Amino acid sequence: MANHVFNQLCPHKRFAFWSTNPYFKFLRLCSTGSETNVINDWHQSVQDLKSDPNEESFPKLNLIAEKTAKRAERKNYFGEIRNPRYKRMKTSQDWTSVWPTARVFHPSTVPLPLHMGWTIPDSAEVPTGKYHNPELLKIPNFLHLSPLAIQKHCEALKPFCTQWPKGLETDRKCDKHFPIEIKTQEFVFSGTSIRWPAYRIVELSLKMSDLPLDDHSRDKMRRLLMEKYDAKSDTIIITASKCPTRRQNYEYAVYLLTAVFFESLKVEDWEAEKAESDWEHFYWSESQSKKSIVSYMKQIKPDLKEEDILNDERIKSFAESVSRLQDQKEDKINLENYKKNVLQIIF
Repeated sequence: MANHVFNQLCPHKRFAFWSTNPYFKFLRLCSTGSETNVINDWHQSVQDLKSDPNEESFPKLNLIAEKTAKRAERKNYFGEIRNPRYKRMKTSQDWTSVWPTARVFHPSTVPLPLHMGWTIPDSAEVPTGKYHNPELLKIPNFLHLSPLAIQKHCEALKPFCTQWPKGLETDRKCDKHFPIEIKTQEFVFSGTSIRWPAYRIVELSLKMSDLPLDDHSRDKMRRLLMEKYDAKSDTIIITASKCPTRRQNYEYAVYLLTAVFFESLKVEDWEAEKAESDWEHFYWSESQSKKSIVSYMKQIKPDLKEEDILNDERIKSFAESVSRLQDQKEDKINLENYKKNVLQIIF
């Protein structure tokens, strides 16, 4: 049966394959001979196949490759152990070349016995030294900003600087020639946008005493500025933040200051109707108190002129005490000064 099947499937190779392959020999013997003869012939065919030098054998499958030769052992050479750098540095070492820029703390470079860390209160325990101390790595250090390094930086920047202008040696002189002060904020950060909302805010400050204003203009400007004027420091503070860019806010702040200044210089017809109760400050030269004291002095001495009365030291002291009493609170000191000046005029 097997021989017939093989002949039908492979008629052109049946003779060569039949004589060499032990598996088909086994099938042929099973179909023709007895069980004992089949087994003996099977073993004999397998042995013949193994002993045939011309016959190709199945390759051996090695899942784990065998080591043919041992690898040469690796020798580790550590060399000579050197001392830390701070022990090898000379006392004349240039520190700016050792620590030129900002960097993380390195214990073997810094020749200082630094200790940092938490210890139990009221104990003799010493904080951790500079080696294996993570606390010294957390904080920023200023070892790159030594006095010598700062001096070198200044020397490098000198060719790009000009001499300080004459006449601006003090802050008072600077404020006199440049009374307007502009404050802005710069931000350096990493983000998706190059603009920061607070970057565009501009603050303009100026002392009102630096402006050429009379009493009427100062009073009117205070009323126009309202909360933008600080009476304690006599400073005008205008903050602009509505425009999208800093330049626009700066121009808007300057425009507001210009508009308020020229508006305060105007004198409207209705301003002449302002009564004494509407004054922001007490003006003795325009008050009823001045008229009363001049009338009283002329009744005592009719020959006196108004200019002579106003130039009298007693009248000047009386005017100052009345103005102080009206502008400030009625405390004990102001009342005593007013009483003293009145008695000097009467007696």
